Amino acid sequence: MGHLKTIIKPIGLGVLLVTFLFDAPYVSAGHRSIDEMLDEQGRYIPHGMQKPPSPPQPPTYQGPSPAELERQRQKQKQIELRRKREEFQRQKQLQKQRQIRAKNEANNKGNDYFGRGNWDKAISYYKEALKYDPSDQTIKRRIKQAQAHKASDKGDKYHNKGDWGNAIKYYKEALRYDPNNAIFRRNLKKAEAEAKKERQEK
Repeated sequence: MGHLKTIIKPIGLGVLLVTFLFDAPYVSAGHRSIDEMLDEQGRYIPHGMQKPPSPPQPPTYQGPSPAELERQRQKQKQIELRRKREEFQRQKQLQKQRQIRAKNEANNKGNDYFGRGNWDKAISYYKEALKYDPSDQTIKRRIKQAQAHKASDKGDKYHNKGDWGNAIKYYKEALRYDPNNAIFRRNLKKAEAEAKKERQEK
């Protein structure tokens, strides 16, 4: 059998298989198995030569499961929503701070013009400050005070001209804005007295 295998070995794989069948008892006795006689491509390996080692297989990558991908998407979505909420709150706080600064600047300018007796400018800046905080009662009170002084000044001008009718008109207007102002009330009484005296002299 050994001689037969040597003669027909070059013929090919088909003959080799036939030879293996004939040599089955010989193989089972401890000699080369069919796996040892063929390489990975099925080619015959001559006796005495070792079968080349199989090439290493690349590791198979196991990606995340659909459920894991969904969990990752939901987690990323929550992170994005939290980031947007935080950014919204940050912008809201910045806007509030800008409004407070603008209100204070306008209010300070109003106070400055109030102190100078420029009632129109004072009222204008007070109203601007009030836009940033419509509930500010102090600014509302200052606006009324400025309006009262503006009317009182007009009353004084007419009083100095002896125009008692217009003097009385503007003193009363001043008291509508500032009912507790003693000066406005005293000037009104003076104007009313002068008007009465003038009527009696006629």
